[in-house]
Amino acid sequence: ETKTKFDRFERQVKSCSSSQKQKKQLLLDEQVQPTKRWLEELETLVDTNLTAVFMNRYRDSNPVIRAYNLSILTELMLKRPDLYLRDKYLKYIGWTLSDKNAQVRCAALDGLLAPYSDVDALSNVVRKFLPRLADCTIDVSTKVQEKSMALFLRLAKASLLEDFDDDLLWEQINNRALAPDTTAAVRRDALYFIMDQLEAFDDQDDEEQEEEKSVKSKNKTWKRDKKASLVKSKDIGIAKKLNALASWIGHSLTNGPIPLEHLRLELTDYVVESLRSTEHAALVTHHWSAFVRAIRDSDVDPGDEQQRVQVATQRVLIRMLSCAARLEFSSSSSSSSSSSS
Repeated sequence: ETKTKFDRFERQVKSCSSSQKQKKQLLLDEQVQPTKRWLEELETLVDTNLTAVFMNRYRDSNPVIRAYNLSILTELMLKRPDLYLRDKYLKYIGWTLSDKNAQVRCAALDGLLAPYSDVDALSNVVRKFLPRLADCTIDVSTKVQEKSMALFLRLAKASLLEDFDDDLLWEQINNRALAPDTTAAVRRDALYFIMDQLEAFDDQDDEEQEEEKSVKSKNKTWKRDKKASLVKSKDIGIAKKLNALASWIGHSLTNGPIPLEHLRLELTDYVVESLRSTEHAALVTHHWSAFVRAIRDSDVDPGDEQQRVQVATQRVLIRMLSCAARLEFSSSSSSSSSSSS
């Protein structure tokens, strides 16, 4: 309330300087200065006491108190980002990402996931603690895994990860899309993270929507011809997306001296299941002709050095088609049963 009052006084002073009399400006300035001094003293007092209390309580033996401490700090950062959304306090959140208690680690991640107006303020803490954040995606607690994957998506959207070039770190995060020891939410978010890196998913949906709009504005004869062309073009686009995903899965499954007959193709099912829970569900529910096109496009070249990966990619596509058809049939059967009952 005091800060709001002070801001109002300052606005009035600034407006007076250009359009009001000097006398009124001086009068308002007399009101502002005591409030400004009092506000500065109050902020110093709060900052000193907060630091003293927090320094002791964030290392408290009780994990509930440690987690509560972080939640209070997060509230302060949201209410007064000008004072508390700074490296001076964010470092505590970074340190507690390694707390031995999962509840505290979750509270630390919540502190980074809070809806701050200035996400760029997190850039330094992200840079310093990025390896630890990545390790949170393979945490023993699935709640920590879910929050860390959600954070990586948010950081990627805010372009705070573009300056980091660590293939092993990104591979660790990407591989959560195929991990059997995690939740569906983690696998889905990891898949989003992967699709964000694949060129086949860049702005193609927007282009297809624009083409569909243009079809609706033309005459019927032209519309029939154009619609057929659009369906073919859409199939090609979807096949590229399927091939891009299958290629990534193929590379992941063949990473290391693993014989082709021992590839864990069943992990591919996780990707299909994840796709069904996203806005890209149509890739694995409607466009069967695109699947066939993708499989044809993935022909193996005997003379290619990447032949092993190509074979794996083709097998992945076939497994994806099989899983997608099975899940779609199961879903349709369930819907029919519910309707009849």
